[in-house]
Amino acid sequence: MDFILVLAVWIGLAILIGNISDNRGQGFAVGFAISLIASPLIALLVIIAMKDRSEPVSSAAQKTEAPAILTRQLSNPQYKVWLVEKYNIQRNDVLGEIICGSESFGTIDEALAFAHQTETALLAHTRKIEAEKNARSAFQIDKFKKNSNAATARLMQGDKIILYADLEIVSKEDLLHAITTVDSTASHDVVIVRNGLTLTRTVRGGTLGLLGHTIELNAEDQRLKADILSKRGI
Repeated sequence: MDFILVLAVWIGLAILIGNISDNRGQGFAVGFAISLIASPLIALLVIIAMKDRSEPVSSAAQKTEAPAILTRQLSNPQYKVWLVEKYNIQRNDVLGEIICGSESFGTIDEALAFAHQTETALLAHTRKIEAEKNARSAFQIDKFKKNSNAATARLMQGDKIILYADLEIVSKEDLLHAITTVDSTASHDVVIVRNGLTLTRTVRGGTLGLLGHTIELNAEDQRLKADILSKRGI
């Protein structure tokens, strides 16, 4: 019985070490095998001594998505380095040319210009899709606190918030950003859609005291939202 218990603990620790090894990029089998052959403690020391080959998530993400603070101009050295990494721009010694995707170029500047053009088009397409999605969406009020700013402004459950202080609202994050961006000591207009009508309510600055979620507007409400945004030049 004691032998079975020790064996079970040993195997359990071996599995644990195997997972640690896998997370560090060494593979599960390495840690598991060393634990069984030597001991879990020795295996752990060996795994720690080995180089961590796992790639941080943030590092991988930076290769595909430019940091918000990165100026997307070829005059920016950091942006050029980012383009090289994302589009895997390399010199092909056999051809004597610079390879970017399926295209080849005589100079690195030409390859970077191509990558920049591709990235600009991709960004424009992404923004277009996001704008189209936003045009179909709004932030609907689920409930609000009694005597809150929302209640004082006569907002109601089911109201769809389109604008807050002329800032488009489609999500909780948008509303929070708008509230914290504008002057909290002043009053601001909130444009809503209610029962097929657009209404404007004035609220005091600061927290509205409500909860809600993003919804997709029906065709008529989408038209109302488009009219409001057009009239306000948004």
